[in-house]
Amino acid sequence: LEGNREEESVKLSIYKDITFDHAPSPQNPTLHTDALIECEVSGQPAPEVSWRYKGTKITTGGRYTLATEGLYINNITEDDNGNYDCRAEVAVDGRFDERRIYVEVYILPEVTVPPGEVEGIEGQETSLTCFATGKPTPQYEFFKDDNDFPVSPNDRIQVDKDNGEIAFRPLQKGDEGDYKCKAINKAGSDYGLGNLFVVVPPRVTELYNVSALEDSQATLKCITNADPVATMTWRKVGNLDDYEEGDNEGGRVYVEKVSGDELHLTISDLTPDDQSNYTCKAVNRGGDISKNGTITVEFEPRFEDDHIDHFY
Repeated sequence: LEGNREEESVKLSIYKDITFDHAPSPQNPTLHTDALIECEVSGQPAPEVSWRYKGTKITTGGRYTLATEGLYINNITEDDNGNYDCRAEVAVDGRFDERRIYVEVYILPEVTVPPGEVEGIEGQETSLTCFATGKPTPQYEFFKDDNDFPVSPNDRIQVDKDNGEIAFRPLQKGDEGDYKCKAINKAGSDYGLGNLFVVVPPRVTELYNVSALEDSQATLKCITNADPVATMTWRKVGNLDDYEEGDNEGGRVYVEKVSGDELHLTISDLTPDDQSNYTCKAVNRGGDISKNGTITVEFEPRFEDDHIDHFY
């Protein structure tokens, strides 16, 4: 026999606790951006989210926009720093919870003092410095020429990442080039440009003594290495003045600049009085150097005109 069947509907409601799925603290938005203060909340029934800043409820509109992922603040500034309370409420059963989020606005680095144009002398100590504003305080890296990797410190090169300085102890010609200073913090980075020129003080690389016969010609050659190119002169030891470039003593002594780093001294119609040391001097803004070359005049034996030939 078929019995009677009765049905009844039952509505099952499942309650889920208020959960803050993502509400980190602190949060550090960047100055003058449309910042999101993150606070994602879930629950069943869905809780209603409101915000308080320094204990005062935030009214949405104007600079504030409420979204499921958090609170948007238009053009955030350091005046918006402080504690924010993300509050979740379920009105039907009176459940309530909140999270406090500390907000501190970060500021992008700005290089205010780039390395600039720096000149150093080879063999001495020289440094490039860089300064940037920003929050938190930036750290610094230096890049040379088009290298994608920052300069690595070693026994001769020191990089101070906290104070923005790269020091060369001592400086070498290979350190010359363009440098880029990168200031970095958690908000981003900025660059400043500079250039390092290495002055090489003069060095005499070639100067040989010469010997020649009387009445003939002798040439002293002085070759230097310097950057920038040195100013070079010749002077006979004991004289007060340098020889001028070109003709001297009626053309018998001739100074010729063969190239930027080579200067010749030629003496024609040699006499015994020309036998002497001659000083080649080279000067640039890195320093100066002097070196002597000797001309030896060979001549036949003779009696001096004023020798004594009477004795009593």
